[in-house]
Amino acid sequence: MSAPNIRLTLRTLLAYLDDTLEPAQALVIGQKLNESKPAQDLADRIRKVTRKRGLSVPSAAEGQGTSSDPNTVAAYLSDALTSEQLAEFEQICLESDVHLAEVAASHQILTLVMSEQMRIPPTAYKRMYELIPGPASMPNRAPATSMALGAAAEATTDDRDDLDTAYLLGMKAYSQSEPVGVRVMKWAAVAALVLGFLVFAFLAWPSGSVEIVKRPDAIVASTKAPVPPTTTPKILPTPPTTPAPLPPPTAPTPPAPTPMPAVPPVEPLPMKEDLVPKVPPVQPGRIAVANAEDQGDQVLLTQKTEGVLESWVRVAPKAEVMSTDRLLALPGYRARIKYDTGLTVELWGNLPELIPIQVLQTAITPTIADAGYDADITFHVGRIYLQTSKAGGAKVRLRFLKEIWEITLPDAKAEVAIELLHAPTPGPLAEAPVTAAVLFANAGSPTLATRSREAVKVPPRQLMLWTSTGRGLEGPRIPDTKRKEPSGEYFERISIYPNEQSATACRKVLDGFAKRLPEAISLGALLAEKNLGAANGTTLDDLYGARFAIFSAAALGKYEPLAEAASDPERGFARKAALDALRAAFAADPGGEAVFRAAAEPKFRFSKAQMTVWLRRLPGLSAAERVDFGTIDQLFADLSAPEIAVRELAIYVLLNDLDPVSNNQKSLTAYDAGATVEAREAPVKAWKRRIEEIKTAIREKPVN
Repeated sequence: MSAPNIRLTLRTLLAYLDDTLEPAQALVIGQKLNESKPAQDLADRIRKVTRKRGLSVPSAAEGQGTSSDPNTVAAYLSDALTSEQLAEFEQICLESDVHLAEVAASHQILTLVMSEQMRIPPTAYKRMYELIPGPASMPNRAPATSMALGAAAEATTDDRDDLDTAYLLGMKAYSQSEPVGVRVMKWAAVAALVLGFLVFAFLAWPSGSVEIVKRPDAIVASTKAPVPPTTTPKILPTPPTTPAPLPPPTAPTPPAPTPMPAVPPVEPLPMKEDLVPKVPPVQPGRIAVANAEDQGDQVLLTQKTEGVLESWVRVAPKAEVMSTDRLLALPGYRARIKYDTGLTVELWGNLPELIPIQVLQTAITPTIADAGYDADITFHVGRIYLQTSKAGGAKVRLRFLKEIWEITLPDAKAEVAIELLHAPTPGPLAEAPVTAAVLFANAGSPTLATRSREAVKVPPRQLMLWTSTGRGLEGPRIPDTKRKEPSGEYFERISIYPNEQSATACRKVLDGFAKRLPEAISLGALLAEKNLGAANGTTLDDLYGARFAIFSAAALGKYEPLAEAASDPERGFARKAALDALRAAFAADPGGEAVFRAAAEPKFRFSKAQMTVWLRRLPGLSAAERVDFGTIDQLFADLSAPEIAVRELAIYVLLNDLDPVSNNQKSLTAYDAGATVEAREAPVKAWKRRIEEIKTAIREKPVN
């Protein structure tokens, strides 16, 4: 059978995106789409404009027969326009986001209407009869052969429309062929089933997920010691003392990240001038310095600059890695590059579902190394492993912030793990993020020299710690568990799943994304598809696919999807993931805050002053704010704010910063910022009681 002859037009592209073409036609259009860059851009644009909030509608003042006439849109979708009208209409759609969104959304709606049975909520059905007075408003009255025209119904401000949505789930449409008594009995039966389901869901709802790691200075501290990770390289069941049930499909609860090492904010030691070598700046030039290893389903990206545009592309297996090109392992992926000198650098990405720690993406920029060095690397964020195949070892220069580390691997058996994390500084002042760098000797005894310290040998399974607010470089020493420093198992290359089923679903998402990436239209389009796949929250694959897409958008510096997710009225899990991603993104890339602000203000419908307050609250609460009654009262008041982004940030800060132990109380975690006022009423009352308990604990706390 020959392939069908079908042209790639706007209408066929809409049919392809809405999955209404025959399989053979869809295959042809998909192939043409992959071969056409303008068509790929148009597909991306259609996805964006149909979700763009605040977009106006075509003006009706242009008159009948114009591109803004609904009849013209209907005729276009019905293939009833002449060839001249068709070309003119499509050209207008290509030039105007308003018209393109109108025709794309209409096509989506028609697709749903043609494939789904209409549902009429009983409340709406009842109000239809209430619009007309007299006998005509009686639901059981048989219609006459003719009906007089009635007067127009009075305008009403009935707010019961919000109640209709709850009855659409599973509600069968009314059939005119059924007797009235049967319809009434069905209505009553369905209402009883819905009520029974809600009662059962409330009683069966899980009371918590993985154990939340408490901050040492929280208001109500937990006395339970954290469970150290195991070294057994397999999927671990959830410990019985800390149940971690599978999150419900509509609201997956990710495990809480482990906080960075708690280092007292003291002044750094003065730098010894005689120990500061004259380190040359990064050498200019762009040459091949290493090769990407072939690791199958792993994803390594590189950022290439073309004119004024920056784009991320996948590094092909065994391809050359160029100096000055930033390399990125997306959250959840690991990738390795190998130098001709035998040095191997592994970029190690992670997702909270795999290991509940702060590491997400890992980014480095390799540069040209000086004589005597195997590599010169600028480290941006994440975790890397260094190894060498040379018996004589290797010497690496590592740069981050204003620090320069010179790491020497003594032989081929040595291995070091280096982690660089940035955390936002909480509080009302826009202070610089806190940075912590840890070097851990996985094997062998590497040597570390810095700009302020002589070369020191690090014994096996010991660490060196540097913080931007601490006392410079500390160690070597065995990890101090009292200071919550990472132990040796923390740097093992195994996943310690806090929840087996969630982690399995997450791994499935990562594997599928890696397989589809080579054939995808673009990286951005594939991430957008993953993000939008969970619009209805149907499966765990969809939910964790959206979470992965949100974390990846933050890693790539794409802030518009984060602004959309943070204000999404339907997907609470997307709003939570966006706030997690923004905290990490702003700490690693302070310049991203301005980019996010520009994207978020129109979506949040905030003023510039409101946006400033929201961004200052995002990093969390300082120690002073956690005991300030004014701050606490404002957080509680924000639970009832009109803006969904304000409500979501308020519950996020309450659960993550002010009172983490509240994550174990169902009445408090039941709050959903996207729910109706009525649905939020009970959780808000529960939070009011909890706020008073917190204030009482503050008053009774002894003053040191």
